[in-house]
Amino acid sequence: MPLPESRTMAHTSHADIELTIRVPAEKPRAPTTFEFTREHYIEALASLLSAMVASTADIPKTRTLFHAKRAPKVSLYKYISRIVEYTKCSENCLLMALIYIDRISQKDKLFNLDALNVHRYHLTFNAFLLTIT
Repeated sequence: MPLPESRTMAHTSHADIELTIRVPAEKPRAPTTFEFTREHYIEALASLLSAMVASTADIPKTRTLFHAKRAPKVSLYKYISRIVEYTKCSENCLLMALIYIDRISQKDKLFNLDALNVHRYHLTFNAFLLTIT
């Protein structure tokens, strides 16, 4: 008969041999919480934008006013970190900029993110969102 605080994992019986393995009952765990910091938002946004740029790498692009002559040397993470630091942009602003970029890229087929324009588009959408919030 198993003990009330344990559960039987395996039970084997053979002629004169009987084997029972008991594992202690699991204690309920306290729910864990994870606080998403500003750095987490910036890192997530930078990796999502990088993935969006990578997903359109093989699509032919037309140059726009947002295209730079060469790709910026600063990473998206550092670029967004600087925007947040100097403009006091909130996490909601960062998320909304990503949503706007994603929705426009879905609706307008000429809107393609690449390494030459992603920094400028993100800065533009953040500036727009800072003025309306």
